[in-house]
Amino acid sequence: ISGIFACQWMIAIVKRSKLSYFAYYCWAVGIIGLVYALV
Repeated sequence: ISGIFACQWMIAIVKRSKLSYFAYYCWAVGIIGLVYALV
């Protein structure tokens, strides 16, 4: 259920703002995920 809300929230942000913000968000989440997985 939370995944559905997260997807709808991200789609709304992408529609309202520029795609570059979404790219920065993806990089941040990816880096945090890698650090968390390695530690």
